[in-house]
Amino acid sequence: ESVAAAMGLLAITTLSVTLASGRLMDRFGWGTDLAVKFRVLLGVLFLQIGLTLLSSAVSSFPGFLLWVLACSVPLRAGIPFAFSLMLDLVGPGERGYAAGTVAGLAFFLAALFPFEWSAGNFALPALSVLVPVVGLLCVLSVFPERVGRRYVTPDGGSSRAQRHPAGLI
Repeated sequence: ESVAAAMGLLAITTLSVTLASGRLMDRFGWGTDLAVKFRVLLGVLFLQIGLTLLSSAVSSFPGFLLWVLACSVPLRAGIPFAFSLMLDLVGPGERGYAAGTVAGLAFFLAALFPFEWSAGNFALPALSVLVPVVGLLCVLSVFPERVGRRYVTPDGGSSRAQRHPAGLI
């Protein structure tokens, strides 16, 4: 019963933080600035690394719930920024494949570590994935113009994604 209540709290937190983050992104125009997207995601990863390092200090069920909640807030704040990157980095014809690849890789990484799940066992595999991504985002947040090239879409907007070779968009 307490796990179900905790999952409900996590779902409500996820929904509210993601909606607030997306609203702020739209309100301040951050969704159109590639450097801001990279920097927000870099901040999210730094917070995740810090929280992952704290996982070994979790010793009780209430502490575990607080840790999960603390981890979920920055991740959920970054979701709108991560999804909006797909519009910048992947052409319209390939977005389904890209989303499927990302989801498949996430499940693959989770299946690589067949140990009994606990917060302490989670830290090293999580850090081994997060640290290289931080390095990449550090470079991209300083040099965002190196990613793709802009083109004008048929409706007059612009995107960094490349046009499909057959002219499909």
